[in-house]
Amino acid sequence: MSTSPDHLTRARAADSDRRRNRVFKALDQLTAAGEEISVSSVARAGRPPPGTTAGMQVSRKSLPADVANLTARNGRLSAHITRLERRLSKTLGQTDLA
Repeated sequence: MSTSPDHLTRARAADSDRRRNRVFKALDQLTAAGEEISVSSVARAGRPPPGTTAGMQVSRKSLPADVANLTARNGRLSAHITRLERRLSKTLGQTDLA
């Protein structure tokens, strides 16, 4: 299974399309039944029946890749926060001296 950015982009787009279609179907059902249309009624009508799986299923192979990607992202974010803290400390130090 590929975890390239293009593959992930296509997977997210397909997921968005599935969700959008569920919303449209729920709106059609509510309209046909003459029921009130609200955010919660659309959410209830668009919910899959109990016992069924909805959304994308993940494979065992994709989970370690996701963990590795998230771990790397956490490392980058941590380094970025450290750089920002140093810049802030430096800026505050210069402000106190002025």
